[in-house]
Amino acid sequence: MYGYLAQSVRYPRKAVRNHTMGKVVVTAIVEKDGSLSNVKIIQDIGDGCGESVLRAVKRMQRWHCATKDRIPVRYEVRIPVTFRL
Repeated sequence: MYGYLAQSVRYPRKAVRNHTMGKVVVTAIVEKDGSLSNVKIIQDIGDGCGESVLRAVKRMQRWHCATKDRIPVRYEVRIPVTFRL
């Protein structure tokens, strides 16, 4: 997952100009079929960094769903992405 994000998330030009650094955190629900839904930014550093992460997460492939007693269940994930110059 982090390899995909490293390739897919682009440092926005505005953030580079303003030397914006920090952590963006996105949450999502992994559905029973492995698709992601309800993807939202819960921590943003501004200058377009949050939108860049959000765009990349929405394009991710299906995840492996969690199971409880061998039954697929939904679960929430937090995905932190750090921006450093």
